[in-house]
Amino acid sequence: MLRPNNVSIVLLTTAVVAFADMALSVEYSTETALEVTAQHDDNIRLDVNNAESVYGHSINPSVKSDIRSETWDVSADLKLQFSEFSDEGYDSDDQYLTFNGETRSEKYTAGFTGQITRDTTRTSETGDSGRVSNDRRELYIISPYWQYPVTESNLVSISGSAQKVDYKSADYIGYEYWSGQLQWTHVFNERLRLNANVNTSDYDSDGLTDEYTFVDLFGFLNGSNDQIEQTYFTSTKGVGYQFGFQYQLAENLSFDGLWGKSDTETTYSIKDPEGACNDPAFLLGRGVCDLQDNDSKTDQKNISLKWDDELNSFYFSYALSTQPSSDGYVLESEVYKLAWNHRLFRTGVVSIDASYGENEALGGSSLGNRTLRSERDYWTAVARYSHQVFEHWFVKASVRYRYQDRKFDRDDAEALGGRIGIEYRPTKFVW
Repeated sequence: MLRPNNVSIVLLTTAVVAFADMALSVEYSTETALEVTAQHDDNIRLDVNNAESVYGHSINPSVKSDIRSETWDVSADLKLQFSEFSDEGYDSDDQYLTFNGETRSEKYTAGFTGQITRDTTRTSETGDSGRVSNDRRELYIISPYWQYPVTESNLVSISGSAQKVDYKSADYIGYEYWSGQLQWTHVFNERLRLNANVNTSDYDSDGLTDEYTFVDLFGFLNGSNDQIEQTYFTSTKGVGYQFGFQYQLAENLSFDGLWGKSDTETTYSIKDPEGACNDPAFLLGRGVCDLQDNDSKTDQKNISLKWDDELNSFYFSYALSTQPSSDGYVLESEVYKLAWNHRLFRTGVVSIDASYGENEALGGSSLGNRTLRSERDYWTAVARYSHQVFEHWFVKASVRYRYQDRKFDRDDAEALGGRIGIEYRPTKFVW
């Protein structure tokens, strides 16, 4: 018979052995890199009338760490970017952190992805408002997911995302954005999967403050006008559905498509401390007071085509959806994307990335002239080449073209830029 002390020793020994077995089955790895680049842009702000040409350089260290076992893994990827330009007004120190984790069992798979970004509107607004400057932006995203196989051929998954964006400038409006999705997948055979989902979203903007001239009849006669401030907030809630399928057309070619509808309800609230909206003498700036709540019905489409072989990787996608915006309301966004990678030889890779988009404000008629801030067409195309000079050393070069036509500017703008640099990647450390 075991005595208490002996029982404690047995339990402690068992725990140590179990921990040792677990530690032996876990793999740790770390990858680091350092990139130094020189760059030039002939219209860094993508401005219509005042194109500003700048040149500069950046130093970009990065580190990625992974911990993996048979049933779970976690990883984190940190990238830093220190940029200096001929115009100091565009200098910035940016940080990009992504992380994820996943656990797997016979009954379910669960995990999360996350992102923390601290950059500037010089990079963030290319696909959003198109109003490019060098103001600080901070982005926080967490996206959990859960998958459960109901039967051998049926899978249920739940996913969500919580997003918060802050700007350090009154020219941009921060927001909180929540979205969720419940999806059912039926595995018809090895090549075909059928999908159906219901989804929801919730957008809440920070306040946009405008100044107006309050002109009453007596003030006008006396030659005196009062300046007032009003702040308005936007809240947009949406519910939608989609149906589609995934099909393996050939060994290296796959298609993925989803089609559906979404109903959104947008409401506005106004902070009006002077009560100008209730005063019939408020003659100027009534556009804020007259904002009307609205309901919108929009299409939801997500289509992609992917090809992979030993030398090439090709990807095309089309998306029609609603997206949060720094303009203070939700956008209806239509985006086409194309990506192609080709290995010229063992040490050289050429790639092309291109996108075309059209943005307009959701429920634009209720916003009046404010929608002009967002209505735009834009192009972005980047051609890159990477060459491995030595085992750990790479030379990189790229050319980027940007174009946009904003109704607010009543004209279009374009920019051409180039970048060349070297990158050092030490051997991956695994233990």
